[in-house]
Amino acid sequence: MTQFVEVLEKEEFEKRMEDPKDRRGMLVELTDKGVFKVNEIMLHYLSRLTNFTKVLTTEERNLFHFLMEKIQSG
Repeated sequence: MTQFVEVLEKEEFEKRMEDPKDRRGMLVELTDKGVFKVNEIMLHYLSRLTNFTKVLTTEERNLFHFLMEKIQSG
């Protein structure tokens, strides 16, 4: 996890700061550049998902959505 965060920081997608409640920990926050990148990725992801599910009927899309929510909730 540390290496992942270090790469994000190097690319200026996030910044780290000390946790005022726990000096042993660090807080990680997205920068404006990081928020822009996440939004860019989400637009691409949603576009691909839309194309991927285009072949499904409305009933199949509803079932897919239901199953994805079930998987996500654990």
